[in-house]
Amino acid sequence: MEGDFFQPLSNELAQLRWQRHLDDNERPCLLLLSVHLMIRDPPLAKEVFFGPCSPYQYRLRGPGAWHGARKAILSQWNRVYPTQWEAPDKPVPDPPNMMLFWSLFLGLFIVVLWWVLYAAAVSLVGA
Repeated sequence: MEGDFFQPLSNELAQLRWQRHLDDNERPCLLLLSVHLMIRDPPLAKEVFFGPCSPYQYRLRGPGAWHGARKAILSQWNRVYPTQWEAPDKPVPDPPNMMLFWSLFLGLFIVVLWWVLYAAAVSLVGA
């Protein structure tokens, strides 16, 4: 029984008994449970593997099995409430008119180019 005791610090006298808490039934064996569920109850197998993980799955088989676990797993989505707030439908803004953007950009480019060339010509004539 020497391996069953755990002493946290050498200066403390209290010894604690180590227990295997839920090691044997910690989680269902997926291989055995999958074969068992696929053969006997395909809708339940689908809900167990593709649905949310719920504590009812631990009560399907083994010690502490509960006969209402199947019904609880299949009806768990009925107990989920929808969100209380949903975003209002916003009107989608129209995309910007790209033709207008490029025509304004081209016009501004022509004005700036004319101003630079005009300023260069005036400076050459005046010098």
